[in-house]
Amino acid sequence: YRIHQREADAYGRVHLHRKRYSVPNAVLGKTLLVRESQSEVIILGGPLEVARHKKLTDPEGPVESVLAGHGRRPHRLNPQAVMPEEMSLKALGPPVPSYLGH
Repeated sequence: YRIHQREADAYGRVHLHRKRYSVPNAVLGKTLLVRESQSEVIILGGPLEVARHKKLTDPEGPVESVLAGHGRRPHRLNPQAVMPEEMSLKALGPPVPSYLGH
């Protein structure tokens, strides 16, 4: 087997060889150890196993393995809400809102 260090992204995924493997939301943004064998990808958060996936090996097959309850997409609780960063950008002047698509 091989050991890799990977960070869990904001979507609850760890990337390995152009494939994505889900992790629990509790480890989002954390650096994890990924143990890769011929048939499995085991993701460790310190000494604890946080996920175990069948390794995706088919180049034409799926690119993502998602386990139940893992890696929800980040979303706004109120879709109409404006993020502070967006408000700051809009305050820069007229061309910015059109660039932002508003």
